[in-house]
Amino acid sequence: MKTPLNIILAFTEALQDDLAVDENEKKTYLNNIFEETARLKRLITDVLDLEKMEEGYEDFKVDYVDLKLVASFVQGNFSTLVDEKEVKLAFHISRKTPFVWGDEDKIKQVFINLVDNAVRHTPRGGEIVITIAYKADDVLIEIKDSGIGIASEDLPMIWERFYKGDKSRSRTQGGTGLGLAIVKRIIETHGGHISVWSKLGEGTTFRIILPTEKKMLGGAPL
Repeated sequence: MKTPLNIILAFTEALQDDLAVDENEKKTYLNNIFEETARLKRLITDVLDLEKMEEGYEDFKVDYVDLKLVASFVQGNFSTLVDEKEVKLAFHISRKTPFVWGDEDKIKQVFINLVDNAVRHTPRGGEIVITIAYKADDVLIEIKDSGIGIASEDLPMIWERFYKGDKSRSRTQGGTGLGLAIVKRIIETHGGHISVWSKLGEGTTFRIILPTEKKMLGGAPL
């Protein structure tokens, strides 16, 4: 949390000391303060959410979740961003409506975190493909991007809190360092499993298996 606070403090002091040479520079300082404040808010929210899940205080509202509707929600949320970055976002979804048993808001958070991560690390002209299909008695979800990839030595640690293999990449892309830890916790609480494949310069694929039947959620029967 020190990084955004230090940046906010530095630009605030610069404004107080009238170091901005003109109105445009003042606007730049204020914009930086706004962006870092928003980043700090996301960081605090992520920390609190993860703490609640790890301590078992999170209130899951469980029901059958229609993943086609979740995919539509994700597409709507990212349409402007992918257009701005000139990144293609494609969906391949089973004809048979895929349902999972869980908390719809938490499932949406998994998609949001992973797609946001993919968009931030995929260059212009790249592609993100989301596949949702049945696999035996479970549902398979794959989120594949043609982005910059993750070094093999970093892969085992990406689920850890605040782990950032490439410090400069993480800083400039605005991540909190908690998104993947939250995703993993949500998936495991739903009785599922998540894995990752990645190669530098070729992209990253996150693979999720979620149960379709009512199973243990957070260690307690539903």
